[in-house]
Parts: sequence; C-alpha cells; structure tokens
Amino acid sequence: MKTLTFDQAFPRARLAATQEHMMDVWRGDARRVYACIPAMDYSMLDDPARQAESAARIILRGGQYPGYNMPRLTADYGKYSVASYWGGRRYRAADGSLTIDPVARNADEADALRDPDPPSSGDAARAAKLYLDVCDILRIEPFDKLWTTTIDFRGPLDAAATLWEPNDFLAAMTKRPEAVHRFLDRVTDHLIALMEFSIAAAKNRVCGGVQPDIWLPSDLGVVMTEEFMSRLTPEEYAEFGIPYTLRIGGRFGGLFLRCGGAFARHLPGLRDCGVNLMGVEYTHPYTTLADIYDVFEDSIVIVPKMGIKARDEYASKAAFIGDLARGAPAEARLWFALRPEDRDFMIQMAIVQAHITSYRL
Repeated sequence: MKTLTFDQAFPRARLAATQEHMMDVWRGDARRVYACIPAMDYSMLDDPARQAESAARIILRGGQYPGYNMPRLTADYGKYSVASYWGGRRYRAADGSLTIDPVARNADEADALRDPDPPSSGDAARAAKLYLDVCDILRIEPFDKLWTTTIDFRGPLDAAATLWEPNDFLAAMTKRPEAVHRFLDRVTDHLIALMEFSIAAAKNRVCGGVQPDIWLPSDLGVVMTEEFMSRLTPEEYAEFGIPYTLRIGGRFGGLFLRCGGAFARHLPGLRDCGVNLMGVEYTHPYTTLADIYDVFEDSIVIVPKMGIKARDEYASKAAFIGDLARGAPAEARLWFALRPEDRDFMIQMAIVQAHITSYRL
C-alpha cells in the first residue's frame, strides 16, 4: 500500500460518516458495525521517537482499510501501566513481554503501601506526549482529527490483584474484607484520577482503551478491563466488584467492560446494579454471545472475540465470525473488530461485509 497523507487516508466526509454511524450504534439506532484497526506494535519499542514514527505509520495504514475506522492512537505501554504507579518493579520477561512484581504480599503490607505516583507522571504522561508527537509527524492540529485511547485501563479488581499478591488478595476477601475494601477504595481513587488526567490532557479526544478496537468518546463513557472478576463468585463480585464499578461508571457517565474469562454469572448483577453499562467484550467460549444477549438483549453493544479454546470448535477466526453472522439475534448490537494482521483477515472482512450488506443496519 502506498503512503498517504492524513487527509487522504481519512477525508473529512469519511470521518463524519464513520462517526455518525458509530454514534447510531451507541444510541441503538444501528445494530452492526465493523472496524479494521492495525495492531499498534510500537509498544515494544523503548525509544519515544521510534514509537511516534511507528504509531503515525500504523494510523495512516488504518485509513486504507474498509470499515468504520476512526483514526486513533493506541496508547499501549502494556497491561501493567496502572500498577506501575504504585512502585512495582516492571521489567521484560524472557519472551520480551512486560511484567511486574506485586508490591504487597498480604493485607498489612497493602495497608502500608505508599501513595501512588501522580497521574501527571508515568505512562499517562508519556501517552499525552506521544499524542502530540504523532500529530506533529502527521502534520495535523492536535485535538482535532486524531483520537487517542487511554493507557491500558485495568479496573479496581485487576489493579488490586496485580499490586497485592493475587491469591492472598482473594483469600483476604474472606479473612480480611475490611482491608480489601480499604485498598479497593484507594485503587479506585487513583484510577479515577488517572482517567481524569488522560481525558483532560487529550482535551476530550479520548475514544476508549487499548482494547477492544472500538470508538467510544469519553463524553459517553470509558473502557475498563476487569479480568479478575472471572475468579469471583457472584456474592464476592457483588461485594468487592460492583461498588467500585459503580463509582467509575458514575463518575464518567457510562462504562464499557471487557473480560476475557468466564463472567456470565456476573451479568445479572451488572444489569441490576444501576451502572450505565454501554457494552461488553467477551471471549468465546469462556463467555458466549447467548450468555450476554439472554441478560441484556439489545440494551448494550457486544464485541465478540475468539479465544484459544475456541480452536476446538472453529478452524479459524473467519469460521467463528461466519457463525456469528449466521446465528446472532437480528436485534443484537454487534461490533466486529477485525485485525488486518490475521492470516484470514480478507475472508473475515468479506464475511462481515456481506453480512452487513444483507442486514438492515
């Protein structure tokens, strides 16, 4: 593919039509949308200048694919961005991936933890600077045409279970529940402050999180990952998850939740707790479209993802998407997030395009 300027890759008319359709999906006036977003692989680069150059190149490439693709910077510094503010040692494992050590082994150490670094430091500050650098490379005005994600926004349970040794954190829900609540309160305070900083630094041009590849403007809500919920019973999640989810959702007006594990048992609690849940990403087969639709019907946006265990059921991602296209309820609001790096991407895209063409949007 040839290199285009930003305005060639994303003409204003296309941006306007793309944004309008995605807003229709959030309003419930449209039922299907798909996007083709290249992976932001610059996150493995340590040099900020190389990160900016790589990000700008990937953003322009995204404009050359079909679909409802809004230009966005993915501020991906790894899944331990939030935890790094509390002083954990972050380092690269043997395979090159980032990891981090817990900073508390038990409830007493969690109580004694120092305050986290301010939101205006660390990865959130790096992301704000990266956004400006990318706009400069693309020769566009900042806070106008280009959107950005937050850093990988892990929810209170995920952040707490990264900072506090996870098995002890789980056991403390029974043995030291008051300590767990104190810590979750502190973590939630910091998460809200981080999100507020990110939105303010981008002048409201935040459009979601590192994953999934959706566009959710921050004046509608925020995206949060909560993998640890899959380890809890409904009773534990009601006590230790829902109150803090409500705080974050209440502060930002709406919440999109993603979890890669089995969380169907928590869906009734999420439906009934009063949070403005705008959508979820699930990973098949740990949670299924039927699990979600049976509880929420068409009241939320649903983003499907194929997990590793689904390979026992589907030969490819294209087969998974084809099954969804054939069997999904007509009223379900589905957001297909396609990755051009997938080997069967062209087949996936053809299936989705044919489905959407034949479907009353």
